[in-house]
Amino acid sequence: MARDYEMIKYIRRQMSEYDERFTNAVIKLFNKMVDAKEHNGCLSNSAMLFVCARYCGYDAKLCYGLCDNGKHEFYHAWLEI
Repeated sequence: MARDYEMIKYIRRQMSEYDERFTNAVIKLFNKMVDAKEHNGCLSNSAMLFVCARYCGYDAKLCYGLCDNGKHEFYHAWLEI
């Protein structure tokens, strides 16, 4: 299992305002996502993060919708806290 330590450092910096338990859970989920190599896995990844965030007590919202990047339309899912 390869680790992307630069990305893990980035995640830690971006999540500095959250508690360590939540940050560690997100990093573990990130590593599982990398291992799964799921193509276009935004929905399953967002759903996993949603469950983790809610379990850690955050008021997370799972969002999804049709996006348009000017070239084509696609469905996307993301998490908002």
